[in-house]
Amino acid sequence: MTDLDLNPRPKLAPEEYARLYFEYKTDPILFLCDAIKIPTPGGAKHFEPYREQIKLIDLLLSEHYVISLKSRQIGISTIVQAFIVWLITFYKDITVGVISKDGDEAVDFVKKILSIYDDLPFWLKKDFAKKREKSFILNNRSAVYAATVNPHKPSNIFRGKTLTFLAIDEAAFVEYIDEAFTAISPAMSTAHIVCEQRKIPYGCVIMSTPNGTTGIGQWFFNQWTDALAHTSRFKPIAIHWKQIPVFRNSPTWYKTQCEILKHKWRIDQELELKFTSPQNAVFTGEDVEYLQSLIREPVFKQELFDNTETLVDGCRYEVNENPIGSLWGWYDLETIAKLGKDESKRLAVTVDSATMFGSDKSVIEVFDIGNLDQIMEFVGKCRVDKLIDVIENIIMPLVPNALLVIELNNPGNQLIEYFTRKSKWGGNLYHHIVYDKKLNIKEKRPGLATTAKTRPLIIDSLFTCISEKIAHIKSERLVNELISLRYGRNNRIEGSPHDDIAMAFSFAAYIRQYCYDTAYDYAVLPSEQTDTLIDIVEENRNQTPIRSRNMFTQEDDTLLLEINEKTPKHIQVLNIAIPNSNKNNLLSDDDIDLIMDI
Repeated sequence: MTDLDLNPRPKLAPEEYARLYFEYKTDPILFLCDAIKIPTPGGAKHFEPYREQIKLIDLLLSEHYVISLKSRQIGISTIVQAFIVWLITFYKDITVGVISKDGDEAVDFVKKILSIYDDLPFWLKKDFAKKREKSFILNNRSAVYAATVNPHKPSNIFRGKTLTFLAIDEAAFVEYIDEAFTAISPAMSTAHIVCEQRKIPYGCVIMSTPNGTTGIGQWFFNQWTDALAHTSRFKPIAIHWKQIPVFRNSPTWYKTQCEILKHKWRIDQELELKFTSPQNAVFTGEDVEYLQSLIREPVFKQELFDNTETLVDGCRYEVNENPIGSLWGWYDLETIAKLGKDESKRLAVTVDSATMFGSDKSVIEVFDIGNLDQIMEFVGKCRVDKLIDVIENIIMPLVPNALLVIELNNPGNQLIEYFTRKSKWGGNLYHHIVYDKKLNIKEKRPGLATTAKTRPLIIDSLFTCISEKIAHIKSERLVNELISLRYGRNNRIEGSPHDDIAMAFSFAAYIRQYCYDTAYDYAVLPSEQTDTLIDIVEENRNQTPIRSRNMFTQEDDTLLLEINEKTPKHIQVLNIAIPNSNKNNLLSDDDIDLIMDI
């Protein structure tokens, strides 16, 4: 016998049920707090989502594609299961797919969804059209399916099913998930276009603790690093156990988890969100631990867009706001501008450029060469002309005295040609020295040449600054690439899968170790535009607002506190009329008929 049987809610008038139904459908957080019960030892209890769980749901509703790096056993799977219950309860013809590391895990995930659904208030539940261990279908034709990836035919997963929502649990431990996800994506994208048109919630959530940077865990690591670099459609959210008061304030929880996990590398991986290095990794476990300890949250994260006007139908222009990358900074803009005008500082802007096509990214790093203090970082996918805009109109006006170091590669040559001929920052360009056969200086040429002679020195400087712990790296994106570096064929160091950010940093390390006294032999340009840069960035922010990690206002925090204090929850029926119109298609005629029949 359930709590509902023992303490049944007084039956409400049909219009009151309609109001509640409408409120729950339009506000999933209210639904989770009021109507959801979570299976626990001793019986189900009312769900009280914590802040990070609510942030995850907000991201799913607004961005649709979310990847979560999480500590183990902190309730992230539970909030996704509850969200799926909301989805299939209030929307028809929803198809949910669940993938986990093995069959038992996937089935268990679906069983928990089913258990939560069974504990809903009677007037919200629908009859089952089918009910099996691995799947169930409601009579509103919404369905949930569990699946595992067949190692022999990974592309056959969910064959014939068009998924509205996909949940991949413990993604870093699912074999052949890369091939399976590639096979699922086209049909899922088609369904999502229809959902977008009909204002139906849709999406995909990828959840996992880390599992290294290569092997089975490589796909999840790649997805996470691409999300951090804003080069994929997924929005990242990291949830550490210390962010959750019930675990942070417990005197025994962390100790118990450590006793269960035993080994330090497992504790780092399962609890501390650390990607452990592969067997053929360049850096040792001690180096990896040092690098991960350096990570700091940026003071600002600025998404940059290509606001290009395009002629439409031959008669009007539309502005395309295509994202080209993201700029992170570890000081506020005023402080960066002061550092940029300080002629006693030796700052460097290092650039590793890539074409618009392919998997490589364009990277700009800003470091104080004296102590290798990281100031700013841009990572993106964009055309060469847009990368020029970022350097010329945003980066260099902030740090007008900085050395501009551009690698000599195909797109880099285009950058160097532009800054040599057309840009006022041409005088800031780093020049490499060309020697004759007698090792006399023949000439200086703009750009950093990565040749058979200089590449070993670049790698050596990278080793030195990390092994001697003199680098003040702060970027999680950079650290993740550094710890993924490994020895490939012929003992050549390569990224897994990318090394663009690591290379841009290594240029700064190289300048510091081998060219510190000679690299800055250029005319220091006037910095009259530095004072106006803050206005430029503020104007850009109005067009492309910073996405803050903290999505809650003080009023939101008060409201959430009040929600969490309500135990058990009580529904207060507001004295309002049933909506006569359904402007957002949130309450269908079938919904109204269902409630009126209760």
